[in-house]
Amino acid sequence: CLFTPNNKLTLVIVPTIALAIDQGQRVAKLLNKVGQDHGGDYCWYGSQTKSLHDDIKQRIRDCQQKILFCSPEAACQSLLPTLFSASESNGLANIVFDEAHLIDQWGAEFRPYFQMFSSVVGALRGASSEGLKCILMSATFTEKTIRLLKNLFGEEGRPCLEIYGNFLRPEIQYHVIQTQFKDHKNTVINAILNMPKPMLVYAVKPDEAKEVFNILKKKGMTRIGLFTGGPVSESKDVLVKKWGEEQLDIMVATSAFGVGMDKSNIRSVIHIAVPENMDSFYQQVGRAGRDGYSCQSLLIYYEQQFEIAFSLNNQKIISTELGLKRWKGMWNSGSIVDGGRKKISISHIHQGLHRKSGENEAWNRRTLLLMQRAGVIQLSLEKPTPPEYSSEMSDIEVQTKRDKYYANYYKGFIVTPLNDNHLDQSVWSGVIEKQRNYEKKFIQSGFDKLKKWIKNNSSTSLCHELSQFYTINTVDSVQPEYACGGCPVCIGNKKISTPTLGYSAHVFGFPFENESELNLKGVGLHKYIYYPRHLYLKKDY
Repeated sequence: CLFTPNNKLTLVIVPTIALAIDQGQRVAKLLNKVGQDHGGDYCWYGSQTKSLHDDIKQRIRDCQQKILFCSPEAACQSLLPTLFSASESNGLANIVFDEAHLIDQWGAEFRPYFQMFSSVVGALRGASSEGLKCILMSATFTEKTIRLLKNLFGEEGRPCLEIYGNFLRPEIQYHVIQTQFKDHKNTVINAILNMPKPMLVYAVKPDEAKEVFNILKKKGMTRIGLFTGGPVSESKDVLVKKWGEEQLDIMVATSAFGVGMDKSNIRSVIHIAVPENMDSFYQQVGRAGRDGYSCQSLLIYYEQQFEIAFSLNNQKIISTELGLKRWKGMWNSGSIVDGGRKKISISHIHQGLHRKSGENEAWNRRTLLLMQRAGVIQLSLEKPTPPEYSSEMSDIEVQTKRDKYYANYYKGFIVTPLNDNHLDQSVWSGVIEKQRNYEKKFIQSGFDKLKKWIKNNSSTSLCHELSQFYTINTVDSVQPEYACGGCPVCIGNKKISTPTLGYSAHVFGFPFENESELNLKGVGLHKYIYYPRHLYLKKDY
C-alpha cells in the first residue's frame, strides 16, 4: 500500500476480527511514520457503529482510505457497493487475501464467502478500466490449495505469478501427552501453570475453552483472556490490544484466534484437544517463536478426541449423480445473459422437493462451488443495487434490511461455462468426479497424517511428515526448506538441524522466466535483474 498512489485503496481480506483489529492498529502506526495516517480506522467489522462504517465508506469514495482490513463476508456484503464505486473510478488498486489457505480449508462449507469472494474479485476487475492486482498469501500452501486458487482467481489467458519461499520452523520443540478422560483436565491445568509464558491454549470447542478459562480464574490468575467465536472475557478489540501490549500472559482460545497475528514472543502453545488436521495443527503451533527464540508445543489428548477431530474434517461434498441433477435444474431454469452465459438461482427447487429451504440452497451452492473448483464453470456477479436507508432508521433496522437484500443477491450468479459439455454425464463422471475424489482424499490425508504422528510421535519424524505434506507439484516439485531438531524423533536421535532459512525462492509464471537471470555483482542472493533476450545477446552485460 505504501508504493500505491495515495488516492487508491488496498483492500486486505483477513479471516478473523482479531487479525483485522491487530493489523489495523499496526498499519496506523506505519502510516503515521510516513505522514500518511488519516487518523481514522483501518479495519472493518460488524460490531463497529454505523457512523464509523459511514466514515470509512466516505473516505473510500473520497479516495482517502489508503488501506482497509476486513472479512470476506464484509467485502461481499456491506462494503460491496462502495468497492464497486471505487473500482469504477479506478480507486481500487490491490486486493490482498491474507491467510489464503483458508479459502480452501473454510470456504467450501464453514464460511462459503471465502470461495464466493472470487466472483466478487472477477466483477471488480471488470468494473475497472485500469485493472487491479489480486495477491493471495500464506505460509502454508498445499498443492490442493494452489490448484483451487488458480481456478478461482486466475484470469483466462494471463499466467498466475507464483512465488514460493516456504520453510519448516526450526524454533519449536514438540511434545505429546496421552491421558485418560478422567485425568485430562488436571493434566491440562498443570501444564498451563508450569510452562513458559506468553502462552496460547487452543481448544476445539468454545465450551471447552470457557471451562479451562474459568478454572484458571478460580486459581487466582488475572492476566488471562478468553477469545472464542462465542462469549469472550472482554470486547475483542480490547483483548487483542492487551495481548499485543503484554498485558496478558495466557490466551485461551479456539482455532481462529492468532491466525496471522504477528506477536513475536509467544513461548508455549498448548493444544487441549486433537486439531482437525495436520495443517491446522502446524498453523497453530506456528504462532510461537516468531522472534527466532525457542518455544514449546504440547498436545494433551485422550483417545475419544480423534472422533471429534475426524468429524470436523467430514466436509460435505455432493455426489456427482445428485450434483448433475441439481445443475441441470438450475441451468435449464436460468435466464440467458449473453455469450453463452446464464443467470441462475440457487433457490431453484431440486427435483423431488416441494418447497424452498435453506438446506436446498446450501446444496445448490455446494454444487456450483464444486463445479467452479473443477474448472467446469466460472461464477460472477452483477453490480449490487442495495436499498436506500433513511436517516431515521436504527442501526438494527439498517442491518436487517441490508441482510435481507444480500441474502437474495447471493442467490443469483452469472455462470460462464468453461466446458461445453457441462450438462453431459461424461463430464460429471470424469472431470468433476476426479475433483471430488481428489478433495476427499486430501482432506482424509491431512487427518490421517496428524493422527499417525500423534500416535507414533516417538518413532515418526514430524519434520519428514511436514516436508511431504507441504510439497507443491503443480508446476514443479517445490519442497519447503528443511529444518528440525524439535520433534521427539530428532531429539532422541540428537539430530539437530539448524540451517540458515529463507534464502531459497522459486518463481513461476514470470514473463521472463525463460530468459536469463543475471546476478547483480555485490548484491545479496535472490536480487535479480531481467533483460529480454534480444537485448543481452547484442551487448556485453
